[in-house]
Amino acid sequence: NSNLRKKERELVATLRQQVEAVESSQQLWKARLVKRELKIESLRKQCQDRQDELEQVERERRQKNEEHERDKLDVTEHQLDKQKLVVALREKVAKLTTAVEKAQVKEKLFRKEIFRLREEVLLSESQRETEYRRQQQLIEGKEKEVAYIWQKYVEIMPLEESIN
Repeated sequence: NSNLRKKERELVATLRQQVEAVESSQQLWKARLVKRELKIESLRKQCQDRQDELEQVERERRQKNEEHERDKLDVTEHQLDKQKLVVALREKVAKLTTAVEKAQVKEKLFRKEIFRLREEVLLSESQRETEYRRQQQLIEGKEKEVAYIWQKYVEIMPLEESIN
């Protein structure tokens, strides 16, 4: 009986040791499991944070790309506006050049006409002077003729008075 009790005590002690070992092992596993769960949760949170960061970076990249495309469109529109302005200015310059050329042709014609009219006026003045000199010579000739006739008349008159 005492052997049985001794064996029973040994068995109970062994069982207690095994139960304690199992409980200790369970506590270790529970602690590891809790630690793993915390690690998994931490990794999930980090993963979510990285996912959020990635989405933010992608949003920013899309916005930058959209802004870049808008800027390219604005630059293209600006270049087109400049090209249209250059074309319009070239057309205006061409029209003005044509107008200037026409004005130069007219000016040349006016100068020719002015030169012709000056020549005509000079010729006319020369003719007038010639005509004036001729008239003066005629007048002088007539005056000399009248003076000669008068002189002859004066010379003849005393003779006629003496004859009468």
